[in-house]
Amino acid sequence: MESIELAANAAVTDRAGRLAWLRQRGLAANAEAHLGDIDEALEIVHDARRRYPGTAPLHPFAAAISYAMAQRAGDLVSMRAVLLEALSEREILDDAICFNATLSMLLTTAHLRWDPAWWLEAIEIGRQHRQLVDSVNSFIIGSIDQNLGESYPARLQRHQNLEAAIRGAPPWHLTTLMVAAGHTVWLPGEAQFVNRILADAMPTVGIVSMMTANQAIAARQSGDWAVAVGAAERGIAAASSAGLHYWKAHLQSHLAVTRALLGDAPAATELARDATRWATSRGTRIILDDARHAETILALSRGDYEAGYASLTGLTEDLDRWMMSAYGMTEALDLAESCHHTGRPGDARKIIETAMGIGRQYLSPKSRMLLCAASAVVEEDVRASDRLFREALASDAMLDFPYEAARVRLAYADHLAERGEDTLGAMAQRRRAVELFETLGAVLWAERAREMLGTAPSPEMRKVDPRLEVRLSPQELHVALLAAQGLSNKQIGADLFISARTVGFHLYNAFPKLGISSRAGLRDALLVRGVGTHAAARLT
Repeated sequence: MESIELAANAAVTDRAGRLAWLRQRGLAANAEAHLGDIDEALEIVHDARRRYPGTAPLHPFAAAISYAMAQRAGDLVSMRAVLLEALSEREILDDAICFNATLSMLLTTAHLRWDPAWWLEAIEIGRQHRQLVDSVNSFIIGSIDQNLGESYPARLQRHQNLEAAIRGAPPWHLTTLMVAAGHTVWLPGEAQFVNRILADAMPTVGIVSMMTANQAIAARQSGDWAVAVGAAERGIAAASSAGLHYWKAHLQSHLAVTRALLGDAPAATELARDATRWATSRGTRIILDDARHAETILALSRGDYEAGYASLTGLTEDLDRWMMSAYGMTEALDLAESCHHTGRPGDARKIIETAMGIGRQYLSPKSRMLLCAASAVVEEDVRASDRLFREALASDAMLDFPYEAARVRLAYADHLAERGEDTLGAMAQRRRAVELFETLGAVLWAERAREMLGTAPSPEMRKVDPRLEVRLSPQELHVALLAAQGLSNKQIGADLFISARTVGFHLYNAFPKLGISSRAGLRDALLVRGVGTHAAARLT
């Protein structure tokens, strides 16, 4: 009997020692993976399997293996399955450090996928075991949940608390920090402390990739697009040389957005195409969203609202995903303008009403500004539209985010021009938009705004050949001819049985096609181009 007990105790001791060794090596592999040395992480995993063939449990290495899957192959579905299996193991639930390492990777997986269902699943696991969740994982859960009842000032306070929480934390929380950054609306300069923490950790390729991605996002938001381009290009080169395919595609999609903003259509299109090709089969939605956003920017900067609408229509089918998107409120304005200028304002109202429903007090100043502008664009009541535009223009974000500020000013100018009542006000808003776009280097946006303003084009701008055929729709032609005779929008509307706002919409579309910026040039433009010859004869 005594010998049996001794053998049992020895077995327990051996098993305990084996599990302790595996736990230590699993955490080491996890740390190496998150610091960017995927090869070293996988070598630790293979060494454990060689040492304990057929008996080594998976769960201590789950986070490292899943992270390698994400970085090298982008296999998010398998990655999630590994993590969920590990989080059901008793050994993980009895070990707070291993639990948090695995939970942080599950949250990261949801971020890479950009799937609300995956986020909610990870958040629920955290809530079920809240006594195990550490401060950094609590922070990211709060970042994901940020629109569900937390005020913007409270979120700013959490930003300030993050640095204290992350200092001295294990390496795997560096990735968690990047996930938190991806869900945060950064003001200019706010993201700098994130890079400082990453730089203090270890200057490996993986950290460089994360840092450059974060730097590119922050620089693009603040309008320093040259810095954003440089950061993204450095990150792509580093990730490519290290075989970190996820980060390469992620940075390519970021760069596509910046190139689109700069008006470099060929480069933006190629980058978006490459990123989309890599991300589509892997379901990496955050990369797909970047690529789609780049295409939308190019379309709207050229005034191609049909293409813009086609790019954005999927948002109306997945509101939860859109609300959690990094481009949510910017694309609310994109969709509002696309729908308004293609005669589909109702298609944008559902999304805008959903955004309004969460309460503007829970949004950042930038998001509130864009939401007000988007609401104003599709608002049928003129006074309500004016009020929303004024609220947007009064926002502090107009100073912090120059690109978004220029977009709001241009939308307001369009609104004033459509009403035909404040030509000077419209010109002032367009002039300021031109200045902002030119300062940013947004060539296509500046060109479009200058054309509508009627000022001398920059050297990069297209020259309008008056001999070109002008393709006015029948309704645009009819409205233009009546306006050229001196009729007001209200009179034209009564004549054609349409609203004065719709008249303004048709004139807005007709002006750039005719190469003019106001009603004063309608008569000559129509005659010079021979548009509607028989009807135009009435004007002579």
